[in-house]
Amino acid sequence: EETDIKTMNVDGSNVVNLTNDYPYDSFDGEWSNDGSKIAYVAEDANGDEDIWLMNSDGSNKRNLTNNGDIDDYYAEWSPDGSKILFVSERDGYPQIYLMNGDGTNQRNLSNDISYNVQPNWSPNGSKIAYIANDPTNTGYLTLMNVDGTNKVIVSTEDSYRPKWSSDGNKVAYNVYLSNSRRAINIYDRLSNQTNR
Repeated sequence: EETDIKTMNVDGSNVVNLTNDYPYDSFDGEWSNDGSKIAYVAEDANGDEDIWLMNSDGSNKRNLTNNGDIDDYYAEWSPDGSKILFVSERDGYPQIYLMNGDGTNQRNLSNDISYNVQPNWSPNGSKIAYIANDPTNTGYLTLMNVDGTNKVIVSTEDSYRPKWSSDGNKVAYNVYLSNSRRAINIYDRLSNQTNR
């Protein structure tokens, strides 16, 4: 049974399947800020993933990345709704990519030998937090400008799932500890300090 993108009212009523006309899995839907569009990931018959876009009612579906057997996933809209961050493996390993909201002008922002995943926009759209994994598969919270410049690694522990605060001054992220424990760290950009 395939996975689909569905919407419903906040009380659980009026469930609508937006992708039941597509025969394979669709998942990780991401609303545009104005609510008019949804970016999402869809697999093809071979399990290869691409970033798709549709109107919020499920109409006008189109493949934005269309890379055949190369995976593109983890779409996230910019705060102003004009661009989409995503992860692409077209360079042989996961990299943070940026494209216009219509799929044009796709470009590699992270562009290094790390496995770069889980991008998250700062509220004003000027910075991107993401996780850069080293060859031992340890992930480090990393910040960069939206044009890919000024990369700074700010965590020293195995990290994942960064999220900006609403004022853009802090980044919360999870860390793996010993004995299978986990914790949440808060990085403060103003003081350059991390607290747990």
